[in-house]
Order: sequence, then C-alpha cells, then structure tokens
Amino acid sequence: MKEGGAIFNAIFINRLWLLPLGAAMLSWGSCMQLKLECPLLPLITLTFTGTFVIYNLHWTFGKFPKGFMHHFKSFKFLSLMMAGVVMLVWLMFRFRIYTFIALFPLGLAALLYILPPSGLPEWLYIRRYPFAKLFLISGVWTLVTLLIPVMESRVIPAKGLILFGLSVRFIFFTALALPFDVRDRHRDALDGLKTLPVLLGEKASYALSVGLTLLFIALHVAGGLAGIESWQNLIPSLIIASMLLLLLSCERCHHHTLYFIFWLDGLVLMFGVLLIVFNLII
Repeated sequence: MKEGGAIFNAIFINRLWLLPLGAAMLSWGSCMQLKLECPLLPLITLTFTGTFVIYNLHWTFGKFPKGFMHHFKSFKFLSLMMAGVVMLVWLMFRFRIYTFIALFPLGLAALLYILPPSGLPEWLYIRRYPFAKLFLISGVWTLVTLLIPVMESRVIPAKGLILFGLSVRFIFFTALALPFDVRDRHRDALDGLKTLPVLLGEKASYALSVGLTLLFIALHVAGGLAGIESWQNLIPSLIIASMLLLLLSCERCHHHTLYFIFWLDGLVLMFGVLLIVFNLII
C-alpha cells in the first residue's frame, strides 16, 4: 500500500475512528436540529467513546471469530479499550441517572449483538430472531444520536417534533444499514440468520433502501411545508439523502473497497457536520 493510502487507512478506517466520530457529530447535530441545550462536551465524549468501544469489539469478534483472545493481547488495543471503559465510567457521574438507565439496555443489546453465539443461551442470541439485525442497529443509532441528547437537554421540545425526528432518523438509518446486510447476506445465510437481503435478494434489498431514502426525503419536505422542519435541517437532510441515493444507484460502486467502510459510514459524519454548519450559518 502506498504511504498516502496507509495514512488514509490509519486515520479514517483503522480502529473504526470514522463511525465514533460520526456518532459524536450527529449527536451534536441533533442538539442543533432540535434547538436543545445539551451538555455538549460530555455528550459527544460519551457518544464517541461508547461507539468506539462497541464497534472495536464488533470488529474484533468479526475479524477474529475463533482467535479473538490473541487480538486482546495487543497492548495498543487493550490500552485503547481500557481508556474507553474508564472514560465511560467517569461519564456516568456527569449525566442524569435516567440517561444511563436508558443507555443500559441499548448497550446490553449492542453487546449481545456482537458477542459470538458460543457460550450464550440460544434465546439471548439476538441475531437468531428474524430481521432483528437490521432494526436493532437502526434503533440503537436512532436512540443514541437523537433521544439521548433530548434526555440530557435543559429544554425539551414538543413531543410532536421529537416523534418526527425519531421517525425520520430511524428511516434514514434503516436505509443506510440495508446495504451492509446485503454485503453480509451469504455469511448470514450460512449461519442460518434471517435478514431481509437473505429473503429478498440483492436487487430487491437495494430497491427497498432506495424506497426508504425517498420516504425520508418526502417526510422532510412535508415537514418543511408543514412548518415542522426548519430550512436549516431540511437542506442537510436532502443533501445527505441525495448522496445516499447516488451511492445506492451506483452498482459498480458496491464492490469498491471503500464503499461500505468509508462512503456509507461517512454519511453519518457528513450528516452531523451539515446539521451543525447549517444551523450555525443560517
């Protein structure tokens, strides 16, 4: 690999820095989007650290399904994970108690999702339930990046606005997560997992993702016309949805090395950044 490629990989892909940064920025964007008064630094630190720990564990168990303990012996990996856990414990004292009560089942669900099935009771292996994989990921990302900022805000917006935000955010993450299930469909089928791509196939799954993205656009436009959605939030949402549509419709892109681990994952970060920028300048 060329030096520039190695640097790019180290910064944006290796150790999954991109997704934790995207989660942190989108949580910040949610505070701007809903005009919340968030404890900004603790919030984005919590979101970044929690996502970093969970996704590094997911990466470890996924890449080293049998020999993952060897990877845990890496001093660098252990240092990063221990620092993340210590940071999460320290943050417990910076947030309201019911925020961590809400985070506990989300964290537990994420752990049960990434842990290998060996050693777990069958009923605890979340992936065995039909379609649970897709909706669990979408639901956890939605709640972490939008509901947690609401719970920590000193100003709570109207329930209708919260429900609208949760609905469109869930649709966005479902549309975004479907291609990843398409990528994993052969392995999921061998493991006996029932996911939508295993049932529908590749083309139908991508078509469903396109349909959800169009629904995301339609709801935002309708919300803008009804006065629910401000222009500061509508424009970033339409930009991100348009980028997702382009990525979904580019069939040759689906096989590119960076399609999933940079371009699709990067949309989360881009969404957060656009929400922040547009709410600051408009």
